[in-house]
Amino acid sequence: MSFEKKALVIVQSIIAKNTSSFCNGTLFVEEISSKQAAKIETALIENFKCGIIVSKQSVAGFSFDFV
Repeated sequence: MSFEKKALVIVQSIIAKNTSSFCNGTLFVEEISSKQAAKIETALIENFKCGIIVSKQSVAGFSFDFV
């Protein structure tokens, strides 16, 4: 399974809706709360052992950059 597919599976295990996608290596997730974004960040860090930069993108959207 590719890196992006693994990340999307992790996101879907936390949120019920499929509102996530990748663009230029950045993961975008729409229609989530700050609490859900924090859970996603923690899960991504635990699974990929890398840094994550989380940014608020819209009223209910966040982006996750892998560093």
